[in-house]
Amino acid sequence: MPPLTFEAEAEKELREAIAWYKSRKPALAERFEAEVHSLVEALSRNPKRFRLVSRMTRQARVTGWPYSIYFTFDEERSRIIVVSVFHGKRNPDDLRSRLE
Repeated sequence: MPPLTFEAEAEKELREAIAWYKSRKPALAERFEAEVHSLVEALSRNPKRFRLVSRMTRQARVTGWPYSIYFTFDEERSRIIVVSVFHGKRNPDDLRSRLE
């Protein structure tokens, strides 16, 4: 499996989402975090399985949650970089500027 890293902004988005769910109900935060972890493992195993949304960026939807993980897969260097953990109700313009 290629190494996977989170850009600082994506890591911040994930922490904020977990904190928001935790403030509502701790069990929700645990379920959300587990689903994100499972999805990250899946995209690590087979990144090309997820659809391209720009020239280099792919989208993986978090099942059962209003979030998607946007990531790039650099085949030459065999690495995955998570660009965003994005809530579907946010303004897509906020995301577009970060996608390649």
